[in-house]
Amino acid sequence: MKNALQRGAANRSEHDPRAAALRVIDQTLTGKEPSQFLLDKALRESKMVPSDRGLCTELVYGFLRAAIRLDWNLRQLLRDADNLPPEMLLTLELAAYEIAHLRIPPHASVNWAVSRVRNRFGKGLAGVANGTLRAFARNLKAYKSEDRYTEALGPVEGPALFHGVPGWIAKLWLDAYGEETARAYLAASSAPAVPAVRINAAKEDAVTVRIDLMTNGQSEARPVGNWGMAFPDGVPYIARKLEKEGKLSYQSAAVQEVFQETDMPSWPCPVWDACAGRGGKTAAMLERGLSVSVASDIAGGRLAGLPGELQRLGFAAETCPVVLEADAAAVPDVPAFAAPFGTVLLDVPCSGLGTLARRPEIRFRRNASDIAALTTLQDGILDAASQRVRGGGRIVYITCTLNPAENEERVRSFLGRTPGFALDREWATPTDSPWHEFFYAAVLRKE
Repeated sequence: MKNALQRGAANRSEHDPRAAALRVIDQTLTGKEPSQFLLDKALRESKMVPSDRGLCTELVYGFLRAAIRLDWNLRQLLRDADNLPPEMLLTLELAAYEIAHLRIPPHASVNWAVSRVRNRFGKGLAGVANGTLRAFARNLKAYKSEDRYTEALGPVEGPALFHGVPGWIAKLWLDAYGEETARAYLAASSAPAVPAVRINAAKEDAVTVRIDLMTNGQSEARPVGNWGMAFPDGVPYIARKLEKEGKLSYQSAAVQEVFQETDMPSWPCPVWDACAGRGGKTAAMLERGLSVSVASDIAGGRLAGLPGELQRLGFAAETCPVVLEADAAAVPDVPAFAAPFGTVLLDVPCSGLGTLARRPEIRFRRNASDIAALTTLQDGILDAASQRVRGGGRIVYITCTLNPAENEERVRSFLGRTPGFALDREWATPTDSPWHEFFYAAVLRKE
């Protein structure tokens, strides 16, 4: 399907937001790249006007959040869905998403899908597409009834399907947190993530920038900590200009809350950002005046853009960290690690179950059998960090998952086998967080 979509839609997707979205969705479901990376690439290469770029973005993320539910419903209406061309089935599901979730006239969504199926697969299957989507549109009440799913699949699988979350995740949350909290997490995972920015506190006009964003006149602004701002209705246009000037960066509101709750400005220096990813947390620490001496990641390519990003933010080369590829569980014997660190930041690899709203493809890429390997890896990273932090220093352990086995149990296990460390602070995103993302953090003090 991937190759067929690439051959059949590459040119049309330059202008057509639906074709572009379909292509990104297919690449996400059949590949390993993050949906955000694939979408950003498609938008850069497109010739779409801003409104169509917005529609394409909504279609990609919205569809991926609802894909499990959409697939189940369409299969109820199709006689032999497995024998249809996969591209056709995906086209019908994307049109069904528009019909059920967007303010687009149903006939427009039906006409687009039927036309595409006719051009790709002929009149016969176009008729199947037309009848299926019209039947779906007539039965929206059933699609939107959570009770229907519970009656069909039971009290665990039913709500999970309604919210587009795999059943094993729903069961994990039910067993770990109870029914009320599990339902709250399911609902948050099917909602859009709220975009947010982090104001560059190192800039002289940071306070003015914050005021300008609060009073932007375009989008509702909600403060996040001292220097963050979330926009439930979308980031205002002024943010693009401020980003180019190095005065802000895009960063999850939930991540910024972690820094606030763990009192990041007080962390002893120097800091080693040991699982740095693309370096967003490194930049945040530098903006708040911390000395970050090393930023590393096991996938060195992810950090390739960090030097340029720090330059955009206005940091001189001598104030920036050493950037290198390194396994946080097996630190290399290089000069950058010769002296112990005041703080080791561990944003460890995890199952990511707290970020299903922002990274919806996790639904299709994780399964219950992954957890054992992840907890072993997390133990190894904690053990390595304990050898690299000085007396009186800190290990800051962070995950973006909702799973006690990767959170509280990992910290308790570490403390039980590692004399000389104590739990200084432990925090998790509140269940009713408006950001629809959930993190866990623990600050471990070396005595």
